[in-house]
Amino acid sequence: MRKWLAFAAAMLPLLFCTAPAFADQTGYCPKPTEQWCLANGYSKYGQCTSAWDQGKFCLGAARTQTFVETIKRDVDGVRLQVTTPQNEMQPTGYHVAPGALLRIKVTLKKGADLPILVVGTPHRDTVRPSRTFYPLVEGENLINAQTDGVDVAGSPFNDTWGGTAYIQYTSATPDSVADIEFSDGFKRVPYFVTRKTTHAQYLQMFDVFDDVEDVMMVCDRAMFTMRRVEDVLARNLQQYDQQLMCDALDLVVEESEAISGIDGSAPEHMPRGNRLLISVRTSGGNPSSWTGAITLPPSYLVRVADPAMLTGANGWGPWHEVGHTHQQTAWKWSAVTESTVNIYSLAVERAFGVSPPRLVRDNQWPGIWAFLALPDGQRNYNASTTSNYVRLGMFQQLWLAFGDRFYRDLHKLTRVERPVAGGDAERMRYFMLKSCEVSGKDLSGFFRKWGLPVSQSVYDEIAALGLPAPTVDPATLHD
Repeated sequence: MRKWLAFAAAMLPLLFCTAPAFADQTGYCPKPTEQWCLANGYSKYGQCTSAWDQGKFCLGAARTQTFVETIKRDVDGVRLQVTTPQNEMQPTGYHVAPGALLRIKVTLKKGADLPILVVGTPHRDTVRPSRTFYPLVEGENLINAQTDGVDVAGSPFNDTWGGTAYIQYTSATPDSVADIEFSDGFKRVPYFVTRKTTHAQYLQMFDVFDDVEDVMMVCDRAMFTMRRVEDVLARNLQQYDQQLMCDALDLVVEESEAISGIDGSAPEHMPRGNRLLISVRTSGGNPSSWTGAITLPPSYLVRVADPAMLTGANGWGPWHEVGHTHQQTAWKWSAVTESTVNIYSLAVERAFGVSPPRLVRDNQWPGIWAFLALPDGQRNYNASTTSNYVRLGMFQQLWLAFGDRFYRDLHKLTRVERPVAGGDAERMRYFMLKSCEVSGKDLSGFFRKWGLPVSQSVYDEIAALGLPAPTVDPATLHD
């Protein structure tokens, strides 16, 4: 809660920043005149032109941008030992219309690897069967957006949709840097970049860049793509501040990382190499977390766009989907996919100071006690009759007994050991053994009470560790 209050207070002055901005869809952003500078509060023309040089007066994405190569998501996923590697694209702030003729120039600044232009946002809807990829060469590239692309497998692909433009620039050993100039055929979108774009500028872009479909917001740890029609609510309600939204969304990611032991203490424990990508689908359904992107139905937009919702109890849905990107395969057996994910949701809830906690707020503890009170032969943790929130009770009791350190150390150990994830039985075994190791306690009694359906050999392995039983039985703890 203190973290959230501190950065919210720090951002208050930015809410009232109304620096002037001007540009048109062609990207023309003329140098301001001395008269214009004086009229807009600059007593010294040099200060005004210096601000213009830094892009402070020009709306939207820069024509020339520098892209630093990042780690391939699959390589990063193995390092982190996660099930969902997530995004590996970088934002551009541009849209490509169907069939557009594109001119794009690449200048290598370091290394020899070349970037790929990507059009389309993954898992956005059921219309586009694939994103379209355009491998770039050094120098000038002339591209027919409809006919010159390939699909994810590298086969020729006819693109009739257009969409948001991204850059994919990845390697298993990233070492390259390139400047990319976007010119003919690229249209700016309303584009909020954390700590660079003001709220007033963001709203102004809706009037200037009025012939594109999408809107983008880019935070430090995540980026967010939605359609203009979906962002009308966020545009019209002035209390929705994009900077506070970015700060809150970044904190969701950072707190999920913190409980995962992502602390920079070793190469294995560094943060992801790419931002998370969140998009709003064109249809309804449930929120989902995929390899490539988190997708939200339109009804969930307000839960991210409104900082008050994102930092309150209504933010649980987005927190939950971010949590899926941190789940480790080695101890995620099939029954806990929708339970271990909330280890991270609960960590975010604590960071934002939401009280009472979810299991209390939703009156889940009576169901947990009822499960634990069943006769030994009737307690089956993995049974379909055991709800996801009852299952979450086991993981929460371990946190109540051993604190954040328990999950930090468990994640770290998993990243260091890189076990081969087998089936459900092997994943349960790994979780049980490593839980005892990182806690320093023999948790056999705890796991028996929770009815984990494993063979006696697992309990024999725990006994062989020679650890003491916990002084206080974790199965008696609650929020």
